[in-house]
Amino acid sequence: FILSFDIKAIFTTTVNKIYIPLTSLSFALEHYFFKADPFIYHLDNLLLHVAVTVMVFLFCRRGGLSVSAAAVATLIFGLHPAHVESVAWITERKDVLYAFFYMLAILCYLDHLRALKESPAYRAGWTFWFTLIFGFLSILAKPSALSLPWILFFLDWFSRSKLTIRSCVEKIYCGLAVFPVAWITYVLQMRAQIIQFPDSLLIWIWCFVFYLKKMLYQDYFVLIYHLPAPVALTNPAYAFSVFLFVILLASLWYWRKNRLFVFASLFYVLSIFFLLRVDHSADINVVGDRFMYIPMLGWCMLLGDSGVKLWARYRNAAIARATLLFVGITVLSFLFFQTARQCRVWYNGASLWEHQLRYQGQAATALIYNKLAQAYMQEPGFENNSGKIQIAEDYLHKAIAIKPDYAQAYFHLGQLAERREDVALARIYFNRTIELDGGHFDAYFQLGLLHDREGEYSQATKAFNEAITISPDHEGMYLQILDFYNKAIAAGPRAYQQERDALTKKCFDRFGKYP
Repeated sequence: FILSFDIKAIFTTTVNKIYIPLTSLSFALEHYFFKADPFIYHLDNLLLHVAVTVMVFLFCRRGGLSVSAAAVATLIFGLHPAHVESVAWITERKDVLYAFFYMLAILCYLDHLRALKESPAYRAGWTFWFTLIFGFLSILAKPSALSLPWILFFLDWFSRSKLTIRSCVEKIYCGLAVFPVAWITYVLQMRAQIIQFPDSLLIWIWCFVFYLKKMLYQDYFVLIYHLPAPVALTNPAYAFSVFLFVILLASLWYWRKNRLFVFASLFYVLSIFFLLRVDHSADINVVGDRFMYIPMLGWCMLLGDSGVKLWARYRNAAIARATLLFVGITVLSFLFFQTARQCRVWYNGASLWEHQLRYQGQAATALIYNKLAQAYMQEPGFENNSGKIQIAEDYLHKAIAIKPDYAQAYFHLGQLAERREDVALARIYFNRTIELDGGHFDAYFQLGLLHDREGEYSQATKAFNEAITISPDHEGMYLQILDFYNKAIAAGPRAYQQERDALTKKCFDRFGKYP
């Protein structure tokens, strides 16, 4: 019954206003069988990435690349440091999970197209229906699968299939499978975009070129990128982006007969266009490494095929072959080195946010300083390291200086004061947290514990009752509050006997067992 209830909740709720029930279900299953063992979560992300990488090789082969070219393209895709965020960050399970079903969908569709060519009598069989099924599973993992119908149209062109009424109807079926699910997320995040010419156009071009630069030149990767300011053509960042954008358009015209180059360019556009921003008013991040996961597939194919063709062209020239071999090994080694380096960045919260400040200090926000302080506070032995305690406190004060009404930063300052046994200061910080965020469960709960330590049972009871109202399904909280009641009753007056019994009954009614 409990498992069924959880599944129902998973498919009827969102996460940060994003409808990703399949991703949430994968986490629920892992927690059901393995609890909070991080190894399993990381292992599953890695296995999904390996599976996607294998399917990239199969896609390259079915797209006409030789075994060597497909292998090089797959190595670039699998080793690229831009993918570390999607694999190492457990929360980004949605990237590798949606990509897994997305690749299955397009592989099945290529089989469908091949069957149509080989047998005129062929009718839509299991390959096409599996395309729809995998496409539907992909959109349940992440809304980015919204691009699938357009990619299927594009695969018709790439495989030289004729545009027929039947092929159009197939894309309509695919659209019906993915659009309604994506619409849930769109409605929840829908907002009025601030479009100002030429600023919006410059931001869009900068975002478009950003991913191409990160794919070709892997200098560093961070979680939050700073949008260059001011937004103007006189800013070198935007001038250079416009220059590269014009070069790409000219290249498309010049090599318009090169199907693989056109495929790489348009596959990138069709799979990322809805992620390109025209303003920066919604949140602090306008671009993200994780958005590159599938869109860079076409470019990997182009690089792999071009490299192998250059090798074949100069196979009789010893110096040229040695140069190409040296360049190839250097590039792949650099990718491997950068990926290993980026994995160390994602070792823990402290290393991640310190790296963020080192390379993108301009993007420092109250959120980043708070996250960094929180990461230090979660490290083993933090309580005994006065240096780190001071660093964490400094970061929290920086967060408050940027955002004076940042409730979470005040809460963490309260935790630090509590660890120093400064009860009065901790109480001030927790009360300030509640003033700024009346629904802050942890602040009420910690305040209740402080009152409990001071023997202020009536105030503790008030704080605990507020915590229960905010989060009535927190089972561990019931146990701690009942322990408080038992101590209060044992201390003398039995005024809390009735409240303890009422809470015990509430715990049984909600969780089906007595504490």
